[in-house]
Amino acid sequence: MMSFLLWGLTFVAYKGIIDDHENKSSATSKLGSDSNKLAGGAYLDLLGLVVVVQFGSTLFSNKFYWILCLLPIWGGYKLYSMFFGANDTGVGNDGSQSTNEEVVDEALAEKRRKRAEKRRQKRL
Repeated sequence: MMSFLLWGLTFVAYKGIIDDHENKSSATSKLGSDSNKLAGGAYLDLLGLVVVVQFGSTLFSNKFYWILCLLPIWGGYKLYSMFFGANDTGVGNDGSQSTNEEVVDEALAEKRRKRAEKRRQKRL
């Protein structure tokens, strides 16, 4: 029974990692801040938990199956962060849009101007 549960969790994690990678690769980021994140997100954490349970129960003790009790806690945390926590879009819970993009765009434009000026000076 536990074997089927672990195989099912592995399948869900694999599908989630593939879907997350597919969705992130099609979306382009202006700032490149998403390039540091691993594809998979929470599903990668789930796969790591399944691997720890599999190796731990094989190498040490069957008590490693109790680690699977963390899944409801993890699910509750994910639901809480989805409804009440901050998200990656820059929109707060009150619906206000952050102005970080404007500041970063100005800073990025200034950096580009400085690089262009340096290139012009090298040519001369």
